[in-house]
Amino acid sequence: MSGRFDALKQLINPWPLRAPGALARNSLRFLTWQILRAGCLGVYLILLTRILGATTYGALSGPLSLAVIFGTLSGGGASLMLLRDTAKDGASLSLAWSRLWSASMLLAPVCVALYAIVTRLLFGSSFSWQLLTMFAASEIILLPLVTAVALAFQGREQLGTAGAIMTLPALGRLFAVIGLAVAAPTQPLMIYPMLHLSAAVLATVTAVVLLMTRNPLTWRVSILPAAWWRDCLEQSSMYFVSSATTELDKSLVLRFGAAELAGHYTLGYRIMMMLTMPAQALAQAALPRAVRQIADRSHALPRLVASMGIATLGYSGLASLALWLGGTTIISWFGPDFGEIHTVILEFCALFTLYNLRLIPCILLQAAGQPVRRASIEAVALVVLCTLSAILVPRYGLRGAVLTAMASECWILVVSLVAIRPILRQSRIA
Repeated sequence: MSGRFDALKQLINPWPLRAPGALARNSLRFLTWQILRAGCLGVYLILLTRILGATTYGALSGPLSLAVIFGTLSGGGASLMLLRDTAKDGASLSLAWSRLWSASMLLAPVCVALYAIVTRLLFGSSFSWQLLTMFAASEIILLPLVTAVALAFQGREQLGTAGAIMTLPALGRLFAVIGLAVAAPTQPLMIYPMLHLSAAVLATVTAVVLLMTRNPLTWRVSILPAAWWRDCLEQSSMYFVSSATTELDKSLVLRFGAAELAGHYTLGYRIMMMLTMPAQALAQAALPRAVRQIADRSHALPRLVASMGIATLGYSGLASLALWLGGTTIISWFGPDFGEIHTVILEFCALFTLYNLRLIPCILLQAAGQPVRRASIEAVALVVLCTLSAILVPRYGLRGAVLTAMASECWILVVSLVAIRPILRQSRIA
């Protein structure tokens, strides 16, 4: 009788509850910092949108989003290799940091030049060189180092510290917009870039000093071997394209629509992305474990993926319901200029769920050492994004912009799910 009862319990609950493991504890620490980060970004957005209004905020989103995209090329590949190496075999952090610094010294000037060219091609002379220079210094030169420090701690599964480091830029932006509110300038678009740059300097110095107090770092610039550059560029392509899928849309809406429309879409998207932080925390917490399990062809990998999927679906449903019920109230916090966002709240809920779900197969492709495959999937999504933006944004406005983003995320989710099937199959037959 007891044997039948045990079999029934196994059928109903094949993954019985256990005491929280290292992954759960690390995820909780990381999630705690992500909640603080989301709170800082939320207050930052409320203050910034109330000060600037929809039109100025939309105009600001174009060059700033492009700077974020090119910032992922400035040492981004080396940062991900640092994470990969420390997670897989405990490689020397000092050596990995020296390689990252050497790559950044070469790539950062190239990325700044590309940023200036693309911005001029998209927006002409709408923005001053001073504004572009300050955004480039913040997002292309400084803040990638903060990301690298966070990934260094993450690779050693010190996710509490990694989460704290990732919160620093959000805190810096909050202090910058508070300074903007206190100064109350007549031309905030001229003052804010300077405050943004000051916040980036403070966040970068704090992050690097914290890492140096725990681990000795090497700042020597060295000649890197061709094999290392090949791996770095593969990782950089993935990082760059992945960032573009979530940032380029704001510049495209500004290019094919009006500044006010770009302001509405950008704010709605930023609210959605703040809600995705718990899903991002779960994916990032699982990455080092997925790297090891894929390398070992562990039978536990399908269980890890299934657990992530169940947690992501549950959270997405609850958060979407809360956003749908409380959307009007939430949007009202950002001022009277943004009421139109409520007309597409259901579309944003669907986009939110699609984005959360696609994080799982994308993180598995990264853990499996297949950055080029992931980058190629997301590169096609960029083509979809650009094409549909040119068609739908002028015709359908805000709804067209959200539907364009949904189509891009649908492509990434479906194709990446197909791409990870061989990875899961190998773990089952190993």
